[in-house]
Amino acid sequence: MKYVELAEILAELSGKTPEDVKDVLFALPAALGTLREGEDVKTPLGVFRAFRRAGRKVPMPDGSKMATVESQVVVKLKPGVRLRKS
Repeated sequence: MKYVELAEILAELSGKTPEDVKDVLFALPAALGTLREGEDVKTPLGVFRAFRRAGRKVPMPDGSKMATVESQVVVKLKPGVRLRKS
């Protein structure tokens, strides 16, 4: 499925315009980015949870050196029952 098809299906199911659906989907990452460490939000999709990922060393793409990735707060989704397929 393509993004446009998803937006059209969501628009049809919600009674909104495809443009409104795209605006909401576009704003979702920015809204989730405002979560503080340890905070979560329950949605019909599941639970979005913000946590601190520890810093680590990763190899450079050319394999010559190791780079350090600093710790950062990331958001993950734990899928809810409605999102999981049987």
